[in-house]
Amino acid sequence: MNFTKTATVLGLIAGSAMALGAMPAQALEGLFGNDGIFFEEDTLVDFWFLESNGKFKSTLSVYNADTNTTVNPFLFQEAAPGYDVPKTGDFHGTCPQTVTSPAGECHTWFTFKGGVNYSLLLNSGGNNQVYSTNALNLNSQNPLMQQAEFTAMGNHIYQIAWDDTGNNNDGDMNDFFVKAEIKKAVPEPAALAGLGLVAGTMTLVRRRKNNKGA
Repeated sequence: MNFTKTATVLGLIAGSAMALGAMPAQALEGLFGNDGIFFEEDTLVDFWFLESNGKFKSTLSVYNADTNTTVNPFLFQEAAPGYDVPKTGDFHGTCPQTVTSPAGECHTWFTFKGGVNYSLLLNSGGNNQVYSTNALNLNSQNPLMQQAEFTAMGNHIYQIAWDDTGNNNDGDMNDFFVKAEIKKAVPEPAALAGLGLVAGTMTLVRRRKNNKGA
């Protein structure tokens, strides 16, 4: 293979790699907080349960604000009675003793579809349903607009602390704690094609080198 052909092939590889490398930054554009959850592209978010307090038996789910429906399965759920037994502290709940994901783990994940408005929903039974999106709480029977508090813990990592409306809706933001990490966008078909281009080009280079050596 002459120098011109080699340079052309390497240029294709570099161009494809640069295009693919730019995708994660684009995928993280959007909202993730009290104004809502929204991404331009399908985006994976990891969730870890940290702890819970209070007597309520709660379930944390993803809520589709466009269709007003809860997305199944849930992220985390407290088993009866809603706290560790024997009781410690303020009806303290831990994982995996009291709280688990659908798979029985302390960690789970969800892919948020691009272009869809989401929220997180903490359901403690009856009218005790609160959202991470402030505007959605205005339409509920809860007097406090902010029921979840997002605290940045690092690059695209957040702690989310909830008030579950118990104890006369005291707004203590210590009833349910999770950690969320925005990981990456799910590759679009065009991106997968780009990966195929890089792999195919590398194979072509190796074959031509082998043929030349033969």
